[in-house]
Amino acid sequence: MAVTGHALNQLLQQMDRTFSNVTGQSVSFIDQEGHYQGPLRLDVFTGFCRRVISSEKGAQHCLACNHSFGLDAEQRCTVSQCHMGISVISVPVPLPEARGLSLTYGQFLTRDTEEAFYSTLRRHCQELELDYDEMVALAGTLRVLSAEELDARMQMLQVFAGYVATSEAELETRREYARQVEKKLALERTLHASEFKFLQSQISPHFLFNTLNLLMRTAYREGAPQTADLICDLADLLRRAYYYKDSICTLAEEMQCARQYLTLQSQRLGGGFTLLGDGAVLLAALANGFSISLFKRYAEGEDTLTLCGYQFIVGGGLLLLTGLCFGGTLPHFTGQSLLLLGYMVLLSAVAQTIWSALTRYNPVGRVAVYGFLNPVFGVLLSALLLREGQQAFTPYSLAALVLVCVGIFVVNRSDAPGRGAQADQQP
Repeated sequence: MAVTGHALNQLLQQMDRTFSNVTGQSVSFIDQEGHYQGPLRLDVFTGFCRRVISSEKGAQHCLACNHSFGLDAEQRCTVSQCHMGISVISVPVPLPEARGLSLTYGQFLTRDTEEAFYSTLRRHCQELELDYDEMVALAGTLRVLSAEELDARMQMLQVFAGYVATSEAELETRREYARQVEKKLALERTLHASEFKFLQSQISPHFLFNTLNLLMRTAYREGAPQTADLICDLADLLRRAYYYKDSICTLAEEMQCARQYLTLQSQRLGGGFTLLGDGAVLLAALANGFSISLFKRYAEGEDTLTLCGYQFIVGGGLLLLTGLCFGGTLPHFTGQSLLLLGYMVLLSAVAQTIWSALTRYNPVGRVAVYGFLNPVFGVLLSALLLREGQQAFTPYSLAALVLVCVGIFVVNRSDAPGRGAQADQQP
């Protein structure tokens, strides 16, 4: 398997062509496993070596020799002989990303190895099933180098290997520079896109708010104050969500924001459920249910009037505090207002005390169900005292009153499931 990347392979091929053009000879690059880096150029091999590689056995032996050349050249420049006795120079190429890569130059004889080469040639030809006379003729084309020529080529190849490493380092520097330039361009593009989006975000809200103000003024001019108020509430909500979403606000500002939101929702839903209307009624009903259940649980052994007094003090304090927080005031009192206040206090105290006493000595479910008579009397009194008969005696109101009365009757009838057992348990 190749140990180099695509860019390095291209560099090695370029160096091979450059060396061949200058010296008329070729070099090859192989790894520790004997694999050539880049395409194998058989045209630069000697005729003797091409004939050996053409045989199956010869090709296997050549591959094993390349493996040994790669191992021999891992640390230093070496001169080795292949299985046929031909000399090859191997020089390590110091590349960090291609460890074990070596540069090979060869297919020549030396004065020291020439005699041994010819003495073993016949035996090698017999092993590889090659024609001896043909191989002798091809061996005559091999170069025979003296010691001085061999040393000169080794020095030249070491310089060339260093040049390859330097060229690769330069190319890596250029590649790194190109990557940094690409990153810079990408950051600049991202920055420009962010700036453009920021400008868009600045333009769009201004356009939106100016348009909403225009619509509000137009609604006032056309005599539609409710529409203008709704547009103003929407503009305030959007402005707060966009400009002041991370800022600290007062409780009054937060309540104003909630009021505007609920107003818009009530109009969108056609005047349906509202938090400050229907929501407050449901909250009051829930609080009343908790109050009855807790009073029944903790009233054993305690005085009813004392518990009711605690209720009035705590509840009145909370109501007073809530009123002050929402802007309520107590500017002045008159004799009539004081008389009315005393009447309400006396009525509430007596009613709550009686209710608490009934809850203490009777099942909560039996007593609490009579609380549903409050809307019945509320509707009747509104018709008598406030002249709201058109609203009180509509088919829907009358049907609701009948259902309330039927529910109370069903809960308290003597043959209701579990009624007898409950009655036996009461004092």
